[in-house]
Amino acid sequence: MEVSGLRELLRKLEGFPEWMREARRDALAAAGREMERTAAQLVLVRTGALKQSIYSQVVGEVLHFGAAKGYARYVEYGTRPHEILPVRAKALRFQVRDRIVFARRVRHPGTWGRPFIGPAVEMTKEILPELMREKLRGWFRK
Repeated sequence: MEVSGLRELLRKLEGFPEWMREARRDALAAAGREMERTAAQLVLVRTGALKQSIYSQVVGEVLHFGAAKGYARYVEYGTRPHEILPVRAKALRFQVRDRIVFARRVRHPGTWGRPFIGPAVEMTKEILPELMREKLRGWFRK
């Protein structure tokens, strides 16, 4: 996912002194922490593993943000209807209400997405300019 307008901002700031670059990295790190906090509030929690896997990291001048669990994309975007087949056995075993059911295949109807990454980015990108101003003011006080 990419937020529009950030590349242009980064290009404009390329010629600035190193302390401004450090302030920009500080602002990106602060935005990442805010995205993590917002995503953690929005994510659907069953075991807490997905919530615990939410991360942000500034590498160079780029903010990486997401969830490390492999199934995060399915929670974010949902799934199409699909067939589930056993991998290591002859049948699938699952519980429906009080009954144990065995099946050679299941036609899953798909799931709706429960976005938490995209909305966290959208909500945080609005405050990024203010975070940048705040970090720059902090550097002027040093």
